[in-house]
Amino acid sequence: MLGRMIRPTCVRCGEPLPEDAKFCPNCGFPVGSPLPEERKIVTVVFADLVGSTRLSAQIDAERYREVIATFYQAVTEELESLRGRAYNFAGDAVVGVFGIPHAHDDDAIRAVRAALAIVKRVTELGERLLVPGSLQCRVGVNTGRVAVGTEGAEAGLLYGAVVNAAARLQQAAEPGTVLAGETTWLLTKDHVHYGERQEVQAKGFDETLPAWPVLALAPRSSRRTIPFVDRRRELRLLVETFERAQEARRGHMVTLLGEPGIGKSRVVEEFLAGVPDTTKVLTGRASPFEEDVTFGPVAQILLQEIGEPPDAPPEQLEASLEELVRDCCPTERTQEIVDLLRLALGLGDESRDRRRYRVAEIRSGLLALLQGLAARGPVVMVVEDAHLAQPPLLDLVEQLVRAARTIPLFVLCVARYDLLDTRPDWGGGLGDSLNLHLEAMSLSDAIELAKEAGEGLDEDSAARIARHAGGNPFFIVETTGMLMHTDAEVASDTESLPPDLLPPTVQAIIAARIDHLPEAARDLIRKASVFAPGTFDGTSLAIVAEPDDKVLELLEDEEFLVRDE
Repeated sequence: MLGRMIRPTCVRCGEPLPEDAKFCPNCGFPVGSPLPEERKIVTVVFADLVGSTRLSAQIDAERYREVIATFYQAVTEELESLRGRAYNFAGDAVVGVFGIPHAHDDDAIRAVRAALAIVKRVTELGERLLVPGSLQCRVGVNTGRVAVGTEGAEAGLLYGAVVNAAARLQQAAEPGTVLAGETTWLLTKDHVHYGERQEVQAKGFDETLPAWPVLALAPRSSRRTIPFVDRRRELRLLVETFERAQEARRGHMVTLLGEPGIGKSRVVEEFLAGVPDTTKVLTGRASPFEEDVTFGPVAQILLQEIGEPPDAPPEQLEASLEELVRDCCPTERTQEIVDLLRLALGLGDESRDRRRYRVAEIRSGLLALLQGLAARGPVVMVVEDAHLAQPPLLDLVEQLVRAARTIPLFVLCVARYDLLDTRPDWGGGLGDSLNLHLEAMSLSDAIELAKEAGEGLDEDSAARIARHAGGNPFFIVETTGMLMHTDAEVASDTESLPPDLLPPTVQAIIAARIDHLPEAARDLIRKASVFAPGTFDGTSLAIVAEPDDKVLELLEDEEFLVRDE
């Protein structure tokens, strides 16, 4: 059944399609278009301009039109800058959506960032447009399931209570503030500072809506501690490579690779906790949110070392940078090294000619700084989320390791497998580099982790959660946390986990992975999900879908399907 090639069929009516057809000859549906309706997890941002009615009575109608149009444009720009989109404009409100057309596991974080940026931008807008009084907006952010219409007049329409709930949260927010719903809070609480929980009386809802006021973004994610279970081999490899870099006084690099939640950051934390006190640890994280996306991690490292915030005055940043360099580098080279490193902090104007050599100059300055720091002990440089790094930064890291011939430098890159998709030769040509793949935990170790994280969880329930988590430590910890939070019970081993025991954090990761599959693979995995025990054979699968060998192979490679031996 699984071995024969299947002729492509229309996703709408199921009729066979002629080769190279652009439209189904039976129903006329475009070939390759998504299904007429699709369920998604999205985050809605509902922004409303405060006091717009009063403002319209105070200024000329044409002037008011200009203010509203500028408000629309500003909100749209903030949404789009963080991968969201403006979904609807209604009077003095803008509805934005994150998760369409493709979901990402950080959609909720991006939405909260956008909401804070919108509040700030609108305040500045009022000052620039010189409107009477101050211009403020309030924003509601909510995450949940929706059905998305994709055909005819319904194309792009969202169905579900998520949008209405976001509107009610917005109405309850104070002017100039952001109010987040429960699922958004669950997804972002390790990345955002929130105020005390509130209960919102929402029109049209039978129960009050729990909500949290957004105070600020956390300077660094304070993730929940995950018990360290059976990563001894990986930890030993890191320690041995670090010791070799010390002894050889030569640059070494290890790239720790794994899927989301597999425990990469936890392994790094455990390794760093065991390095000697004389070790200088430098940490930078690649992120699309940095002002300088390309060299953001280098800037983070420098700011940590000089003890200055990113928004410090340029003259203050330069003075602190000079003090750092003078403290550890040869006096006669101080100004030269400062001039090279200031490029990473965006200080001063770069000529067009100099911009061409920016990577080389930053690398030269960073190498000189590392050499100075290494005079006092070994140096560990951690580059987190390296799969998000721009090519020039990846080039810089490889060149830095290659050039560190007399420096006890250990570079530890942490990345998802996406890094190898865009950079298949990563680390190639470096004699002291290795890629370390972090695999799923064994069942026995996963059960042990579930019991530790579950604080007294019984053996059967722990085994049940461990099996469903597929050896992913993050999934295990989040599921046990939800179990304790809801006081729910885990059913027998022949049933699926209750829906309320699949935490939003885990749903977001899985939804993002599914959304980035080709359409045929997405369709198949969704149809296969109707089999409650999660196990089926080719005959059963053929009842709901017509599987193609290539699609099945892709889903196996992505570990959505596991073939029984």
